[in-house]
Amino acid sequence: MSSPEGTVDDYDVVISGASLAGSAAAILLGRRGVRVALLERRADPGAYKVLCTHSMQAAAYPVLDELGLVPELEKAGAVRNEGRWYTRWGWIEPTAAPGGPELPYAYNVRRSTLDPMIRSRAAATPGVDLLLGHRVTGLIREAGRTVGVRASTSQGEREIRARLVVGADGRDSAVAKYAEVRGRQHENGRFGYLAHFRDLPLRDGISHAWFLDPDAA
Repeated sequence: MSSPEGTVDDYDVVISGASLAGSAAAILLGRRGVRVALLERRADPGAYKVLCTHSMQAAAYPVLDELGLVPELEKAGAVRNEGRWYTRWGWIEPTAAPGGPELPYAYNVRRSTLDPMIRSRAAATPGVDLLLGHRVTGLIREAGRTVGVRASTSQGEREIRARLVVGADGRDSAVAKYAEVRGRQHENGRFGYLAHFRDLPLRDGISHAWFLDPDAA
């Protein structure tokens, strides 16, 4: 943290949450000349989301490419994902058309690899200040609009002002709560179980999904 307790810093944008969405937004804004304060409540630059499938859909590839992460993902051993899906009507197995382009793909990669990677790239982007150990404790309001945030740090409270505040802090967003944005809740009696396996024999070495209405595996 570069500023002492009580110091007010001005930015164009404040982003709360330096995980995938927040870091990606910071990178893209910084490249366009925007001065960004990227806040992360955890002080460890290697922090990551634990509960996750670790699989990105093919639609994410253009974003990964624009962020410049594809070479790093390949070097880190990320696995290009393909899939087979079982339904009540049988298996769905996508294949490329003869002579046509290869099927689109993204990657399977653990968040312990991905999160620090994208956060590091955000921190290296000109115009972006990564502020670790900054937990948003409130919003600054003036003339009926939000003009910044108050954040708790190991050195005390500080104010960070900006023309735009982005809440990229996920489920139970503190920014949304302080902004009094209404949420929608739905009952969901399902649960998920995730586990890692090594050398698990799968047909063609690709991922499989079973849709067993109303459940999935």
